Amino acid sequence: MFCPKCGVEYRPGFKHCTDCDVDLVAEPPKPQKKESPDSAERGMQILWRLVVGVMVVSFWFVRLDIDKFIAGIDKFIERHTSREKLTSVLYHGEWSLGEYRECISTNLKTEGKEPHLDCRDSLSSGVDKVFNVAFSGDLTYDDERPENVIHRWLCRRNGGDPTFSCSAKESPTEPQATEDTSKPVERQLTDAEIENLRKRYECELRFYDKKISDVDGMSILQACTANPDRRP
Repeated sequence: MFCPKCGVEYRPGFKHCTDCDVDLVAEPPKPQKKESPDSAERGMQILWRLVVGVMVVSFWFVRLDIDKFIAGIDKFIERHTSREKLTSVLYHGEWSLGEYRECISTNLKTEGKEPHLDCRDSLSSGVDKVFNVAFSGDLTYDDERPENVIHRWLCRRNGGDPTFSCSAKESPTEPQATEDTSKPVERQLTDAEIENLRKRYECELRFYDKKISDVDGMSILQACTANPDRRP
């Protein structure tokens, strides 16, 4: 005789299981089958994989724009940060304290080169001396502009150091940003690039399925970018 609940076998003569408080049966209870994984949990796993795939592909397309945006912010901060440089200043007559004059300089070929300010209101001769000048609003050396592009400044004679303070003026020769209303042409991905993205996505899923977060000191994204055929 067997207990249908706990499965313990009893000697003949016993009819009741005192531990489970149930009547005994002639046949032993059948072993319970292991339950299959919950379908809802499996569905969440599939959904998570899809979310990760969308995030990976979206990051690939957006990353270039983010890099350009951050580089633009860095350039804006660099242009609008005041910088003092030893500068050759050409002017004529007496430049009084607090007096403002319009000056020009050419975009330098190299960053370490000494700027040259021409503050004459005509082609007449003048005094050319080296002073400490604080520039703000633009760069005397800008690697995004051609060499010898004209920078325009409004400079003030100070009573101390720096001797002159120059703020950038808008150049009338430069096109206005509002004039260009055309939209940039979006580049279509080639078949090879699409195939590479698919392989990278499958590569990352192989590692995520095995709960592996890094490979040889690299993140899964970096490892699969370097070699989409990599396997755990």
